Amino acid sequence: MEVEHHERGPRRYYEPEGRELDIHVLQTTAYTRLKEKGLCDCGIVPDFLGSMGNFDPTLCQPDLKNFRGDEYPPSAMFLEYIGTLDTTRRSG
Repeated sequence: MEVEHHERGPRRYYEPEGRELDIHVLQTTAYTRLKEKGLCDCGIVPDFLGSMGNFDPTLCQPDLKNFRGDEYPPSAMFLEYIGTLDTTRRSG
């Protein structure tokens, strides 16, 4: 499960009306499309199992204690766990 801080409030006056700005919506849409095209089944990307938007982090304590004081509720995406992956690191 990938849980994210969004800190995404109402659209600001200078932000375009016709463009989605919520990163959770953008990522969920991308994974949904990748799954529909069969890329999750081929193993190219982790399997997308679903998402949950704007949930109450107090229901998942103590694991999500870092989200308790946020102004906006967190969202989560459920992805396939691949235990053999290494964390990528920036170098230089």
